[in-house]
Amino acid sequence: MKHTRAIASVSFGTLISRILGYVRDILMARFMGAGLVADAFFAAYKIPNLLRHLLGEGGFSPAFVPVTSEYLEKESPEETRRFISASAFILALILGVLCITGVIFAPAITRIVAPGFLSEPEKFWLTARLTRIIFPYAFAICLAAFVMGILHSLRKFFIPALAPAFFNLTIITYLLIAWNYVSKPVQFLAAAVVIGGFVHLAVELFPLKRSGYFPGPPPKKPFSHPGVRQVGKLLIPALIGVSVVEINSLVDTICASFLVSGSVTALYYSNRLVQLPLAVFGTAIATVALPVMSTASAKGNIQDIKDTIVHGVNLAIFAALPAAIGLMLFAKPIIQVLFGYGKFDISAVNLTAWALLFYAFGLVSFSMVKIFASCFYSLKDTATPVRIAVIAMIANVGMNLLVVLQPTLKSVLGVGGLALATSISSTLNVILLVVHLRRRIGPIGGRKIWRSSLKFIAATLLMSAAALAIWASTPNWHLIPRIAALVIIAALVYYWAARMCKSEEASELLHSLIK
Repeated sequence: MKHTRAIASVSFGTLISRILGYVRDILMARFMGAGLVADAFFAAYKIPNLLRHLLGEGGFSPAFVPVTSEYLEKESPEETRRFISASAFILALILGVLCITGVIFAPAITRIVAPGFLSEPEKFWLTARLTRIIFPYAFAICLAAFVMGILHSLRKFFIPALAPAFFNLTIITYLLIAWNYVSKPVQFLAAAVVIGGFVHLAVELFPLKRSGYFPGPPPKKPFSHPGVRQVGKLLIPALIGVSVVEINSLVDTICASFLVSGSVTALYYSNRLVQLPLAVFGTAIATVALPVMSTASAKGNIQDIKDTIVHGVNLAIFAALPAAIGLMLFAKPIIQVLFGYGKFDISAVNLTAWALLFYAFGLVSFSMVKIFASCFYSLKDTATPVRIAVIAMIANVGMNLLVVLQPTLKSVLGVGGLALATSISSTLNVILLVVHLRRRIGPIGGRKIWRSSLKFIAATLLMSAAALAIWASTPNWHLIPRIAALVIIAALVYYWAARMCKSEEASELLHSLIK
């Protein structure tokens, strides 16, 4: 089954959100640089984002969307609304308790997130203050992820993909208007993050209200509702699985806090950049695939699940492979164009580009993990991805510690070694997911994927040759038009080469965009 138009809708909304996100990041880099203030802000932002992934799109959605899809398929609208209302009440209650706890124990949380800051009291206490301010953001953004799950189950994808744009606009507005006119600008930035989270939630509530499935008062004994209990059973392993992913990220931050100053910020910005193609294509594909495969699973149609996997993986590789090579070949000039202004000096550019080089190495794997994991979620199996993620986490932590503790690796690889460890562990995750999925549902169409991948590799090689030729022939150009010309011509060459290789994915994406 083809769902390219839905994927294109998610990709378009996500692209707008991500472009504004990069405008936001450029402004933050310009005003904060990559020193004490920036490290404190991004470390404080870490825990609310951890809760977002645990009780939002990362952990809650994989458990909630399959059950919601089944209710929409098999139950009455009234019973579905009762299930949604009970779920909303319980989630809001849990989030409220967690946020209050986070505000109270912010210094203790900071010791866990950034223990390396203890040697710098000013940085440590600034991080603790910012953590206390930012924590309520988790309440709004997790509820927004809950609403997104309902809309996805209803096959409404565009507004949830676009909603983060309004969060980014809130931050951009503050940075442009108020940063230079307040006495403690980074603390007001933390407050703007909270406001932006509630704006994001409000945008999603409008289509939910029109859908007829807006949560109402909870039913009696909401914890006993059968749908809630079903979500609860799926949620525990899903939370563990997302915890593993976030522990990986947390370990990266902890290890980076022991490296040269600016390493935490370099990891943040390089990861943000690699997230653009991942979100626009990999995450968009997984977003559409989860409710589609969940509905197929509810009907017992395994072949539809396999078809969705093959289609999704091919689209992901088609988009991620050239993006990964482009980021690897031109990491430094890209970082220079996007962030190399104001306090973000050349040393920060070099450090961030070094991390980006190694993150890009894993871009294809990052995309495929999301799709294969979504298949298990659609089958209401959240335990298998957890076991595999734990293995990948152990590999990542081991490699991180090796980079930090081994003097030669620390001096040669530094923050790039942490990014490389993430990429390698993600590749291991993909391999193990595929092996277990084949055991669960049989062959998934590996030959089709390999045949398509060979076409993408050939097209990427031609694209790379064209990109390097353009770069070599324009040494006197200003960097911004030089990068713009590089991206446009490389994309056209890649698309032309893919069409010459008779790639179905190239034709599908074009037709979905022009219809």
